[in-house]
Amino acid sequence: MLRRLRSLLARIGTLIDDHLARPGVAPPGMAVVVRLPGLGRVERFLGVCDVRSARAVTPTTGFRVLSLSKSVAAFGALRLVERGLFGLDAPVLDSVRGWSLPADRCGGFDPRGITLRRLLCHAAGLNVHGYGWCDRDGPVPCAASLLDGAGDADRALRIISAPGQSAVYSGGGYTLLQLLVESTTGDSFAEVMRREVLEPLRMTHSRFDDGRGPDFDLATGHDASGAPVPSRRAAAVAASGLCTSARDLSRFLGSLIRGPHGEPPGRGLISPEHAALMTTVQARGADRGGWGAGLYILERRRRTVAHHGGWKDGWWSQAEVGTRPDAVVVALSNGDAGVARLKPMVAAIRDALWPGWASPSRLARRAPTA
Repeated sequence: MLRRLRSLLARIGTLIDDHLARPGVAPPGMAVVVRLPGLGRVERFLGVCDVRSARAVTPTTGFRVLSLSKSVAAFGALRLVERGLFGLDAPVLDSVRGWSLPADRCGGFDPRGITLRRLLCHAAGLNVHGYGWCDRDGPVPCAASLLDGAGDADRALRIISAPGQSAVYSGGGYTLLQLLVESTTGDSFAEVMRREVLEPLRMTHSRFDDGRGPDFDLATGHDASGAPVPSRRAAAVAASGLCTSARDLSRFLGSLIRGPHGEPPGRGLISPEHAALMTTVQARGADRGGWGAGLYILERRRRTVAHHGGWKDGWWSQAEVGTRPDAVVVALSNGDAGVARLKPMVAAIRDALWPGWASPSRLARRAPTA
C-alpha cells in the first residue's frame, strides 16, 4: 500500500509538471501543493509575484483566495461554538448586538430560522452573492454597513427563501457571520481568526487583515493580459478577505482529515464531529448540489471530495480535500489566466487521486466561487 501511494505521489508530480509546461497563456505566478499526510507532498512555486518587480513566487508568498476564505471562516466559527460563545442551532440574530434585520427585509419568513449551521452551509435563505472590492488604502466597510447595503439598496441583506429549505450561495450570510463573531467577542474578525485558527494551525503566512506589513509577502493580481490590477482589498472580510500561502492552505485543509500519526480531524481545535460538518453534505441547492460548512461537496459514485474556489479580477484559486486516499490539493495564482492553466490540472489530479470522476470540470463549475 505504501509503495503504491508513493508511486501515486510521484505520478502526480509528473502530471503537474506536464500541465505547467504546456504552451499557452499562463498567469505570472503559480503555487501548487499536493499533500498525502504521512507520505509526503509535491510542491511547485513558479513565476513572479509582480511583473514589475520580478519578485519570485516562493513557499511563503501570499495570494488572495477570495471566496475560499469562507472555509477558514467556517472553521473559526465552529471553534467559537466549541468555546461556548454561541450555539450552532440557536437564532443568530439573538446573539448579534447593535444590528437587526428589518421586518420589511424578512420576506414574510421568521428571522429566528437563521442559525449558524444554516449560515455556514448557505441554507439560511439569504441573498447577496458577494460585495466586491474596496480601496486598499481607504476605510473598510463594517459588517453592519454591508448588511444594510452600504448605500446600495439592492445589496441589503434580505431573506429570500425559507431558512433551512435549500442552499443558496450567500456572501451576505458570511458577512452576518462576521458581525456575529465581532459583536460576540468584541474583536475584529481578522484578530479572532488569527488567535483561534491561524496561529494554532501554524498558518504563519496567512491573515484576514489584507496582508499588510513588512513580514508578509503578498503577490499582486494580474488581468488576462498579464497587466497588474489596481491594489484593492475585499470589502467583506469573512466572505472573501483571506490572504494565504499554498502551504498554509494545504495545512488547513489537512486538519479536516485524519493526521499521519492518528491526530483527529479538527486537530483538537474543533471536534471530529464538527470537522465532519465541513466535509459532508449538510444542505442541497435547487440543482441538488451539496454544501458542507464552508465547503462545496463534489459527489461521484459514493465518493465525496470537499472543494472550494475563489476567482475574481486578477486572482484564481482552487482547493480540495478527500479521503481514500487522504489527500489535499491546492492551486493558487495571481492572474486571471490561472483558470486556463490550473483548472484542468486540478481536475486531472483529482482523477489520479480519486479515480472514477466523470466530467470533473463540469462538477467543479457547480460550486459558486466569487
